[in-house]
Amino acid sequence: MTVLAAILAGGAGAAGRYLITGMVQRSARTRFPVGTLTVNLAGSLMVGIVFGLTEAGSLTRVLLVGLSGGFTTFSTWSTESLAMLRTGRPVWAALNLGGTPAIGVVLCAAGYSLAH
Repeated sequence: MTVLAAILAGGAGAAGRYLITGMVQRSARTRFPVGTLTVNLAGSLMVGIVFGLTEAGSLTRVLLVGLSGGFTTFSTWSTESLAMLRTGRPVWAALNLGGTPAIGVVLCAAGYSLAH
């Protein structure tokens, strides 16, 4: 049952990522992938909150692996960073590669602290 719940949560997370990424990217009107940045950072905050609120168990796995796993995207972040390198935007690529995980860890810790 937990696997099915994780699958459904992952689908919901992916749909949310698709909608939010597109909306944010269109609104920003920049070539920098702010849509992907937004969902990855929001997902980091969400993971911190879930981790801070719940004990390890089925619900935690469903929310962390399913929902946040479907919502956030390491592969798109990697691809967009590589594209910036390949198109002559190394500073933007470096900011994306260094900033996303650094800010993500800070937001995860903030979410955990808020929930605790």
